[in-house]
Amino acid sequence: MDRDTRFRIWFAATREMHFTSTVEELLFEDGHYFEYGGVKEPVIYMMPLGRNDRSGNEIYEGDCIKLLKGKHRPKDYTGIVKYDDRQFEALFYDNLAFGAQDVLDYYGSVIQIIGNIHQNPEMLEV
Repeated sequence: MDRDTRFRIWFAATREMHFTSTVEELLFEDGHYFEYGGVKEPVIYMMPLGRNDRSGNEIYEGDCIKLLKGKHRPKDYTGIVKYDDRQFEALFYDNLAFGAQDVLDYYGSVIQIIGNIHQNPEMLEV
């Protein structure tokens, strides 16, 4: 990652999302907790995909996306972006046969961010 990379960090205790290029400025020495109300609370930090959606928004792991209907897709597919063993994937759950796809296979013009799993946990419910 280059030095302009912005990580997205979810603070569960305060239910706030923050962006930073240096994770250490927001975390304790161990890299996974911050202090809130005198207690060490867990945080979740997410890497950017390095691509934008059709509106120009940067795509991060944990984003809920819609793969828009097109020539080879008879309908929209909804999925969640995750990082798995050196690559980003989208787990599409509108059609279980569609399964996991490498998100980098698609251009930003066919991907639309519709939320993320932390601020919109209801999107995880199928």
